[in-house]
Amino acid sequence: MKSTLLKTSIVGLLALGAGVGCTSPDPAASLEAFESRTEEDRKIPDMDTGDGVQADISGTYLLGLSTVLNRTVPIYLLVNVEVDENFVANFEFQPLGTDEQPDPRMPVGDLIIPGPSQINEDGTFTVSLDMVTVPGEANPITGGNILADIQLNGVVRSETDWCGSAEGQAYEPTPLNLAGTTFGTLPTTNDADWSALPPILNCDGPSANNANNMNNMNNANNSNNTNNSNNSNNSNNSNNSNNSNNSNNSNNSNNSNNSNNSNNSNGG
Repeated sequence: MKSTLLKTSIVGLLALGAGVGCTSPDPAASLEAFESRTEEDRKIPDMDTGDGVQADISGTYLLGLSTVLNRTVPIYLLVNVEVDENFVANFEFQPLGTDEQPDPRMPVGDLIIPGPSQINEDGTFTVSLDMVTVPGEANPITGGNILADIQLNGVVRSETDWCGSAEGQAYEPTPLNLAGTTFGTLPTTNDADWSALPPILNCDGPSANNANNMNNMNNANNSNNTNNSNNSNNSNNSNNSNNSNNSNNSNNSNNSNNSNNSNNSNGG
């Protein structure tokens, strides 16, 4: 399987024009041959999506988009979701730089805002990303700007877990059928270190642990808040101690002065 993916990735790089200085005598024929050779690989992998549920998935997520060109090197997007009382979801997608960038997984390019999506009773939904542009800094395969029509076919499995497959057509840097693409999500926050999060690329990822990951993140925040509170209390206690010492010193000084005054009076 590794050999097949490696061959697929190498041919994909050539098909997308990654080889500098190497030109194909017939790019269209090369692309057609590539799609023919990878037809099986471009089929959507069998994934255990579990039982879909109609749930409110409002929140922030790290999304990994895994293409057939290299399933282990995803395109990352930060996704903010708001779901209303009728389970209509509004998504905002922010492309993130690759792990090879000087500042990995930081926002690059423009925000992508598609139209609303209905989450159905069985948890399924679709998101249409029409003629979207993803900057080259977010493209881990060739580093070229991507122009594509993408449809996400998702399923909600819990309030913090949604995943699925994608289809569509890439137009730049080279026309390519996107069938076989998968995606997975991991709940996060807008101020988290996204480069430290594990990539979730499909419904077989550690999605069942998403709630645990969010709980761990909340526990870490609570621990930090507790530590900050303790530090603040310690600082206050230290200040109180200093104030007490200063008060004692002041009293001692006053007592000493009173004693001197009394001696002087007696001496007179």
